[in-house]
Amino acid sequence: MAQTLILRAKHLIPHPDGRIEDGAVAVRVSRIVAVGTHAHVMRHVSGSTRDLGDAVILPGLVNAHTHLELSDLSGKIKRADSFVDWLKQVGRFVVKWKLADGLLGRRCGRFVQSAKIGIAKSIAGGATTVADISNSGASFHLLRYGPLRSVVFQEVIDLRARNIRRKIGRVRWRLRHVFDTPLLQKGVAPHAPYSASPETYRRCALLAAELNMPMATHIHETREEIEAFERNTGEFRRVMEYFIRPRFAERPACRPLAALNGLGAITNRTLLVHCNYLDESDIAILTNRRPTVVFCPRSHAYFGHDRHPFRRLLDLGVNVALGTDSLASCESLSMLDEMRFLVGSRNDVSPQEALAMATTNGARALGLSQKIGRLAQGCEADITVVSTPGRQHSPYEAIFTSSSAIKFTMVRGRMVLDNGEYP
Repeated sequence: MAQTLILRAKHLIPHPDGRIEDGAVAVRVSRIVAVGTHAHVMRHVSGSTRDLGDAVILPGLVNAHTHLELSDLSGKIKRADSFVDWLKQVGRFVVKWKLADGLLGRRCGRFVQSAKIGIAKSIAGGATTVADISNSGASFHLLRYGPLRSVVFQEVIDLRARNIRRKIGRVRWRLRHVFDTPLLQKGVAPHAPYSASPETYRRCALLAAELNMPMATHIHETREEIEAFERNTGEFRRVMEYFIRPRFAERPACRPLAALNGLGAITNRTLLVHCNYLDESDIAILTNRRPTVVFCPRSHAYFGHDRHPFRRLLDLGVNVALGTDSLASCESLSMLDEMRFLVGSRNDVSPQEALAMATTNGARALGLSQKIGRLAQGCEADITVVSTPGRQHSPYEAIFTSSSAIKFTMVRGRMVLDNGEYP
């Protein structure tokens, strides 16, 4: 008979609005078999107990947007005068890595090494699930059997491809031949409206529906992006002409979200990353179509964007999840850091809401609500434990204090991080 492991700590938060003192969660193989006070769990199951002491047991943290294969760019991207200048720097590194791997006969070599760095940093930061955008495909190989649970999105950039049908056909072939595992699911990610044509979006949306998978895209990240669509002016217009000429000239003047909505590219399985600048028409689309908006607070601050409208979106019932973005615009891949920054920089969000954005909302975004995002009997055992100073009475206060740290993580019943150490 399978052994049962009972994790015990001073606090347990089974879901963002619940708290249990002297809590415990019992895990057998890959699933949770009991949750409650330590006394309650011990009455219902028997097994070996691990007492984690002054700590908070949480549902595993979900990073709803990152680029693991860009992790080796940490400290290599200079502060730029504009988003386009920053984008060009990232692009030069990506092209350089692709050329180096091609010349040396390695398949995704540099991207594999960079993604490995990102995986380790994600685990150290408390994530148990990542939604990763992969251009090279390295993450499909690295994350197929763990250590993290993942949804890997194949990125699609339309570099003036002459035959979109053929290009999407190759993407379709790749995704059909990447088999889902208990820890890896797949998705498709047209990069952004300025780097993927309307036809690319339309075909990616059809592919997502055909293969029953989510779709993600960057959108409304900057004012300049919106200006290029609405007025056909600004620096982004030149970027778009480079990427998708001559089809750019065929675009009707409208906001990017409206363009995607007209293409059928926004559904309740779409992750819209950033959405930094929204007007009333955009908000109407979001409340009607019910996609997930992924907010990356530290990346948002890095570029000096205006105040993000996530508060209004939450109040309107739009699902808002948290992501770290990449190390090209964020100093760490820690979801604990992301939550702390959000709560510390905004006075209109509670610790419970920040935790929901990093757990239940992230799970919902990825179609994983029945498996993860909460600690309940029958759910898969994705668990994050935060060690805390003993003087705090509230577990939420304890989590968000600067002296708290990730102590332990478990993914599908398998211990991944122990005492802050990742093997």
